[in-house]
Amino acid sequence: MEFVDNSDELNDVAPEVTADTIKYLLNKKKCICGTVFEKNDKIYEYLEKSIKNYPPESIGTATKRYIDALHSCDTINQIFRESFENNVDEYYRLSDGVSTNRRKIDKISRKLDLSNEKIIKETNREYNDLSEKSDGIKTKIILLKDEIERDKKEFDKTQKEIDQKIIINKNNEKLNKIIGITEKILQMLKDAYKAEEENVKNELQKEVQNVYAKVNRGSGKLEITKKYDFKIFTKFNGEYYEDNAKGQGLSTVAAFAFVCGITQMVKNNLKRNDRVHINEPYPLVIDAPFSNMDIGYIKKVSEILPQYAEQLVILVKDDNFEVAKDIFKENDKIGAEWKISLDKYPDGSENQFKTVIERVS
Repeated sequence: MEFVDNSDELNDVAPEVTADTIKYLLNKKKCICGTVFEKNDKIYEYLEKSIKNYPPESIGTATKRYIDALHSCDTINQIFRESFENNVDEYYRLSDGVSTNRRKIDKISRKLDLSNEKIIKETNREYNDLSEKSDGIKTKIILLKDEIERDKKEFDKTQKEIDQKIIINKNNEKLNKIIGITEKILQMLKDAYKAEEENVKNELQKEVQNVYAKVNRGSGKLEITKKYDFKIFTKFNGEYYEDNAKGQGLSTVAAFAFVCGITQMVKNNLKRNDRVHINEPYPLVIDAPFSNMDIGYIKKVSEILPQYAEQLVILVKDDNFEVAKDIFKENDKIGAEWKISLDKYPDGSENQFKTVIERVS
């Protein structure tokens, strides 16, 4: 108890309150005192944080309550013991008094001289006084017996409470073991996930660099960051330097390499899991991909993209698509062509609220 009393790891919380009580208040957004609050305000956040301090979430709270109960039982038992000992002492003292008085009565009775009226009157007076005292003592003894019986019942009740607390403590020990096992399993899962994530990242880095090397005109490389963004490096005099400028054209090419690398990883994963018999398409939808590229990059990207995607859906303005369109036609990669435009009023002006999609023959 001294260890727990001096521990700063146990939070003092309201008695008889559980985590379900706090969750009920959070759901109602209203305290039992009538205070109304909203989600994510200070009261809501305080209540939400305090859930961990209440059972069943907080073993510390349960332990603190158990120790408080033991302190209470210890105090009650101490008071009962002192009262019980005092009452027993009083009982024996009064019993001795009764015996002493009875002996006095017997002694006086033997000395009675019926011929001596004075002695008889005095003796009768003493006898009556002692009888009254004896009756009072008997009454007090009865009261003390009743008080002892009440103390015994209170003692039995306290003992039952202690037994219940012992059962609760055993349940808490079992729960503690379960929590320990769960934490070990969680750490094993985290370790396994971290290892798998590292493998995926390494494979993605390999695929992305492979695509980037095909598209990029110079000697450069891509490096995937921890946040799954990418850095561009340019090779100069045998050393790689990070390209912080990231020109629009080169950044777009890097983005293409990143997407193609992910697509290739999906295909590889299907093959490793013996799912090559499933003809599952992975379309790649791109909006205005050639806007920031020069003709050289447009040609390379147009040749490489169809190698990584089951289907390409490209939205692009006519003036940016002519070079790519020729490449796609040469490789027989155009399945369908559609024109998206605004509808026109009879006077030839455009209707901004209606779009027309037409198939190009």
